[in-house]
Amino acid sequence: MRRALVAVVAMAIALPACTGSAERSGSVVPSPVADPATGPTGGASPSTTAEALVLPEPDAWIPHRAGALADRLRITAEARRIAVRRWVGTGDPDTWPPPPEVELLVLYEQRIYRVLAAHDRLASAVLGRLEGALAAEAR
Repeated sequence: MRRALVAVVAMAIALPACTGSAERSGSVVPSPVADPATGPTGGASPSTTAEALVLPEPDAWIPHRAGALADRLRITAEARRIAVRRWVGTGDPDTWPPPPEVELLVLYEQRIYRVLAAHDRLASAVLGRLEGALAAEAR
């Protein structure tokens, strides 16, 4: 689990420097943060960008039930990917600090991995519920 935590932190630092296709399928979760990539008229495809992301509070509670925690990790990881794509696509990824939405999502995801690292049975149950790239990333 320690490797997963190190990997998440390393990704949070390295992803802004990466460029590539923003095409990804998946659902988007609504929230109060507007999408600067689409603007008020929303020119982008709904399948590749979100109008808004769900941002956790800095001290947001982390569930300790496998199903709820796996869902929260899925939602948070997807929101982080979208936020990083926005940062890279609409701003200067070399600037520091990162946008608040990226920072909040990465820190929340890091806290999730810390909970998993401290609870082996919970981690096994959560990892068993994840699929695809997120499962590989979390391992």
